[in-house]
Amino acid sequence: EKHKNNYYEMYAAGIMYQLTGKEAYAHFVRDMLMKYADLYPTLGLHPAAKSETPGKLFWQALNEAVWLVHTANAYDCVYNYMSTADREYVEKNLFYPISEFISNGNPANYAVFNKMHNHGTWATASVGMIGYVMGDRNLTDMALYGSKKDGKSGFIRQLDMLFSPDGYFTEGPYYQRYAIWPFMTFAQVIQNRQPELKIFEYRNGILNKAVNTLIQCAYNGEIFFLNDALS
Repeated sequence: EKHKNNYYEMYAAGIMYQLTGKEAYAHFVRDMLMKYADLYPTLGLHPAAKSETPGKLFWQALNEAVWLVHTANAYDCVYNYMSTADREYVEKNLFYPISEFISNGNPANYAVFNKMHNHGTWATASVGMIGYVMGDRNLTDMALYGSKKDGKSGFIRQLDMLFSPDGYFTEGPYYQRYAIWPFMTFAQVIQNRQPELKIFEYRNGILNKAVNTLIQCAYNGEIFFLNDALS
């Protein structure tokens, strides 16, 4: 829960720095990132690992990807505030190792990264977003087109496989609610950095249709707890 609170706080502080220009917010994010860069190389798998894909900061790698999606946003917000030496330190000791762990830390993580599933969406979005911040085309291409960069997996393929033509998510409304955040956030980054991909026009505007369908699946502002689970 502390790591979860940390990524929320870094995300919020990064945005506040962009809005206000007050260096205290940027300094908060910078200090947190430096502490994580000290910590992450020392970690093995989480001791409470009850998942086929255990994490290091969390009990499952999915949470690691959620952490990185938020933290990539925060890092982007304070990137120009941080010194070159500090950026090199956090990228070498935190962002590259966590990207490697999420995408290829073990066979199970590799499989999830290339899977048509909400876990795969969080994984590709996280690696792709930090790849854009660091200017690493290898990471962004992996995120977009899969580990082999052949288009048979990755974020673009997820747009083909995970939604019906009218935007209904294959895992059900409740997971549509959960997955729409990385879908839309990463898509906004892609639009900003590679507008030639026309991501919001892809597949007849499938992402906008997905948001509209999610709203239609709600009742009195609540999302039904309906998903692909058997129980």
